[in-house]
Amino acid sequence: MGAKSLAFWAASVLIDADHYLEYLYHNGFKRFSLKEANVYHQILGDWLLKAEFINLSIFHTVECLLLVYFVSYRLGSPWLEAVFYGMLLHLILDAALIYYVGGLPLKRAFSIVEFKIRKGNMERNGLYPKVLYEKALDLMWQGK
Repeated sequence: MGAKSLAFWAASVLIDADHYLEYLYHNGFKRFSLKEANVYHQILGDWLLKAEFINLSIFHTVECLLLVYFVSYRLGSPWLEAVFYGMLLHLILDAALIYYVGGLPLKRAFSIVEFKIRKGNMERNGLYPKVLYEKALDLMWQGK
């Protein structure tokens, strides 16, 4: 029971590794500092209400959650099942926080397909999320 509990809690925390992956992706995999990634996300956090802001955290998507579920089911793995439930707990707590903060539910895409559609719609309306990410990187690097 203890080891599966560890898998559950580890998954509920490590799911946030995708925030670091976002930072790496947005900077072209050129800089790997965890401290810089934190500063980058703090800057973006101040811009949550900007019209051009939209976020995709890959491990926080329904596609990723379903993949873990189906792999755990297919393999009959209680470890992966614990990982699935840890991720699910994290997503439920994130959704509660987003609801509590108010006005933010539409800032995070919960699906890769949803993200692509919404980003495309934003760009057709002259809003470019990529520019916002680039500005955040510039501000972070100027502050060093």
